[in-house]
Amino acid sequence: MQRTAGTEVTAMLKQGIDISAWQGNIDWDQVKNCIEAIIIRAGYGKNNIDQKWVPNAEAVRDSSLDVGAYWFSYAYTADMAYMEGCYAANAVKNKFGDRQIPIAFDLEYDSVAYAAKKGVKIGRAEATLFAIRFLTAVKEFGYRPMLYTNIDYIRNYFDLGVIRAAIPDLLLWVACWGSEPKDYNMAVWQYSSKGSVAGIIGNVDMDEVYVDMEIRDGVAVPAPAPVQENGRKQMRVTAKTWLNIREKPDVNSEDLGDLPAGTVITVDKIENGWAHFEGYCSCLLYTSDAADDRI
Repeated sequence: MQRTAGTEVTAMLKQGIDISAWQGNIDWDQVKNCIEAIIIRAGYGKNNIDQKWVPNAEAVRDSSLDVGAYWFSYAYTADMAYMEGCYAANAVKNKFGDRQIPIAFDLEYDSVAYAAKKGVKIGRAEATLFAIRFLTAVKEFGYRPMLYTNIDYIRNYFDLGVIRAAIPDLLLWVACWGSEPKDYNMAVWQYSSKGSVAGIIGNVDMDEVYVDMEIRDGVAVPAPAPVQENGRKQMRVTAKTWLNIREKPDVNSEDLGDLPAGTVITVDKIENGWAHFEGYCSCLLYTSDAADDRI
């Protein structure tokens, strides 16, 4: 069976699963004999690494399985969504290096409920923007952008036309249990949440994968170059130590989390001694000789 997802010619259908810490300890010798593809939760929210990400990633890293990753979002601002993309990409980089695997943005009902508790209502415009910001970060790290969603979210939260215009190489992963959704150019279909696979105790999500998720021999669409906004000059810098990111140039503003040393960011301005990119970090955390490029 072959399909077409957007402009990408697909591979033969592969049987896959997606997993997280909820699956507990996995007998990988058994699982690898049952599937051809796997998508693993790398983490969630403000750089919370999934408790089983490390053993799961290490178990499949050198296998023949087609691999992807996803990050469960608790973002309620665009900056937070971008940061989650950075966290996800860093987690993948630590285990898979520069291998071009997809990283999916996973915004669900719990995400919306969490934002509501923070006084933020996530509607169609917000969800669409958050997806674009997360996936932009993924692309900037060199990984493939993928969106996890369901039919309700396609109808009421995500504007796929807008997302695909911003992220032309988007891979779409659709959850629709029972009947196959039509007309969405899916790369992955999650068709059940109650599957059974040897080597995993309890239920597991089941997926049909219609593309080669990881690009092994081809060339991925390159990440876009930084864009100059309002005539401001931008500077790409590499963090010399960890970066604590704030929503505003103030130590008392919303803490968006930390990025590890070695992260490359694009700084577009300095404000009150703070560097701005998608959030703010103290200029003391990197030095001028860290510049990789200036435009």
